[in-house]
Amino acid sequence: MVRRGQVWTWVRGAERHPVLVISNDEYNALPEVPVWALVIVPGLPQSTPFGVHMCSDDPLPGASVSIPGLVQILDRGSLTENHGYLAPGTLDSVEDALREFMELT
Repeated sequence: MVRRGQVWTWVRGAERHPVLVISNDEYNALPEVPVWALVIVPGLPQSTPFGVHMCSDDPLPGASVSIPGLVQILDRGSLTENHGYLAPGTLDSVEDALREFMELT
């Protein structure tokens, strides 16, 4: 099952993108609903408020979670490789950045 906090490879046509699942596990357990995820990019400048850098304890160290890079994944079969879970501190930073980006604080 796809779980919140996991990093997956998402295949879209000929493209492959690493993504971080952000939808909650109760929602993810429903096969008829899409998975919500954030795209992971090779790296963002340290000064940007729109990304969270992954640390050495994360599945893709040195990459960044792009906060505006929200995707809705309708076909769960397009999630092809599970890379593991984000470190708890990194996931906390992603949650904080999402709240800031969406003005939920």
